[in-house]
Amino acid sequence: MNKPFVSILVPIYGVERYMERCARSLFEQSYDNLEYVFADDCTHDRSMDILGEIAAQYPHLSDRIHIVHHDRNLGLAATRNTLMSHSKGTFVLHVDSDDWLEKDAVEQLMSEQQKSDADIVIGKHYIHYEDGIEEEPYTGKGLDHDSYFNAFIEHRVRWFVANRIIRTSLFTEHDIHWVAGININEDFMVMSRLLYHANYVCVADVFTYHYNRTNEASYMSKLAHSWDCQYQVVRSHHIIADYFSDKAENIRRKVNALTVRQYQSMLWLTLENKNRSGYDTILSLLDGCSSDDLAVIGWDNGIKRWLEHHYFLARLTLPLRYMHGRLKD
Repeated sequence: MNKPFVSILVPIYGVERYMERCARSLFEQSYDNLEYVFADDCTHDRSMDILGEIAAQYPHLSDRIHIVHHDRNLGLAATRNTLMSHSKGTFVLHVDSDDWLEKDAVEQLMSEQQKSDADIVIGKHYIHYEDGIEEEPYTGKGLDHDSYFNAFIEHRVRWFVANRIIRTSLFTEHDIHWVAGININEDFMVMSRLLYHANYVCVADVFTYHYNRTNEASYMSKLAHSWDCQYQVVRSHHIIADYFSDKAENIRRKVNALTVRQYQSMLWLTLENKNRSGYDTILSLLDGCSSDDLAVIGWDNGIKRWLEHHYFLARLTLPLRYMHGRLKD
């Protein structure tokens, strides 16, 4: 059986500490019918120099390594679009450049794909922190397509696009792409649509990916204290809710419930950070939600809604919220 052609797609910005480890894990893959596409988003460090030095040590791969350079920094979402536009594979595998793969990752994932003819094959991953390593807590293995999609929408399984073998035609046939400027929660926007349109999703019972949570320069590390990052999450959920607004009622309600919960989470972050303008922005979005959706966060309770609708009262009750959360735990 002929092996399908796979494109490994890697965005690069500010990862000189991690570039060698990532590149070697890619160039030493046991699966041999693949290409490597790297996109330089105008990184200012030595990431590209290091990539060039490592690539030179694998001369047999020279015709399979492709590097695209942006002429200005565009952000992660736009860089992923660049990568997709330059890929030639029947399947794509996204890898973040501060992470790395097991050396048989592509072979293991494609073996599952060939057995099942799945549109998306998902591997398990390790999570690396400064003080230790964890295994992915829940993979969703054994779930059928609809159950996995529901688990995804409810945030019970990881939502990033990395560590998934994805049939390229899913992107092209359904016009699925990243939204430039939204660089946090951007993968959730894309993966929710890919999963919705996939005919079959397979979760492989094998660890294939190492997810690095030690990079303080990552977008996720900035979320708690950056209004711009928080608002990108809000915008992403607004786009997701709009996309699924004309889909089946049960899906629409789940997506809307997730959106309202995210709005409330962002509302409390703006209170913690004393960001009055951000608070007003999120409040206006919540006020535009239906009463059924607001019931998800308890805003059908008049007193709770009134308290959270007044900035200074909400700020005063902030310590009580944390106390209540600790008592519940």
